Amino acid sequence: ICSLAGAGRALMPSPWWRCCLLALTAEANRLIVEENSRVRELSSTRSQAQECKYVAPQDVKLSQGYRGMEQLSNPDWVDETGSTDGKHVLFYAYGKAFEGYKQILAWKYNEATKFVEMFYSKDHCMGMCTDCCDRGKGNLPSAMSARLNPSADPKAWSYKLVKHFYEGDLINFGDMGGQVTLRKVGDRWRLEKDGKYLEHIYTCSTVSVAPSWVGDGQVVVEDQSIKANVTGSAPGGQPCESADEELFDGLCFTSCAVLTQGFYPKRVGNGTCQRTGCAPNEELYEGKKAGKRCYMKCSEMNSEYPFRYSSHRCCKKTMSRCRAWFDAHRSGSGDRCEGYGIAGDERCPAARDANMTQGDGVCSGFAVSSTQGCPYDPSVVNSPRKNGAHAHSVPFAGAALAVFDLFLVL
Repeated sequence: ICSLAGAGRALMPSPWWRCCLLALTAEANRLIVEENSRVRELSSTRSQAQECKYVAPQDVKLSQGYRGMEQLSNPDWVDETGSTDGKHVLFYAYGKAFEGYKQILAWKYNEATKFVEMFYSKDHCMGMCTDCCDRGKGNLPSAMSARLNPSADPKAWSYKLVKHFYEGDLINFGDMGGQVTLRKVGDRWRLEKDGKYLEHIYTCSTVSVAPSWVGDGQVVVEDQSIKANVTGSAPGGQPCESADEELFDGLCFTSCAVLTQGFYPKRVGNGTCQRTGCAPNEELYEGKKAGKRCYMKCSEMNSEYPFRYSSHRCCKKTMSRCRAWFDAHRSGSGDRCEGYGIAGDERCPAARDANMTQGDGVCSGFAVSSTQGCPYDPSVVNSPRKNGAHAHSVPFAGAALAVFDLFLVL
């Protein structure tokens, strides 16, 4: 658009860059409205306490999925581009939450990068791609939808994959699957819970779902109510509305264990979470300057050098037997959080009781509810959450439009 505007600027009554901004603004507004509509649909209000009845993929209405989507979990299936196959698709979600969108959501595991990846699967482009759909488009999610990916770190306009997962790790998909364990069963990657493996999820919304599990040769379907999972109780007996939430100072927050993947599980403030020891993939090492801190285990990073010798050195032998110049391997140096000198969550090493604060303490960082909205009082009927308000959907669109309007004024 900008190239055409620039080439034809001599014919335009107003400056070519103003026409370019107008065109970009119109397209941005369309995308924002479309995405906010999708997010509001996927995050439908929890005030509708109805049970979600399971419907099999082959029986669902075409407006809530597409024929043949069950192939995504077929270990022998490979898409046309070769980028996605049934051995790495973890599960997919379809149903009422996707009514009329002509697409469903699917999650797959990238064995090379150790990331969970998410994409919108369609009947003509079932696998993940950047240009295999209509008119050369891709099917990757935007930053708004990427919050449903546990590997993603979504920002206002974009996102990046930052959280690695390894076999045996717990992964929390929130209301879309709950907390499950990553397993490799034969040559297929799966999500396991209580001896059963997740196949797919029929959704009435992201908080009202009916997952299908397979275990011991049997298919187990869970028809769930959106009120089924609760933790703790507030005064008056009103519980937090999700198993991913915890009650703190009279308000329901997304639990610190969920927000920090278990590394800082104890909430000590609105926006502050605390460690309660080293995580299972960490080891305690006492440095001369830094003192005792939790580092990612050397055995997790380099199996040839499984024993920690220093902050940035791992060794083939235990510390007492390690000869630094012959048996140890260095990665990183100084006080930098790099190489072997990182914690289990790939941040800087921290003390066993260290605190971590994110956000300004109000509807941001660690001070959020499980739908990324504001913390709420479960004993108040007219709380923002129960009225369906989501702090990061509609306001995001308004802020974006305001920015573009500002450019046009200038």
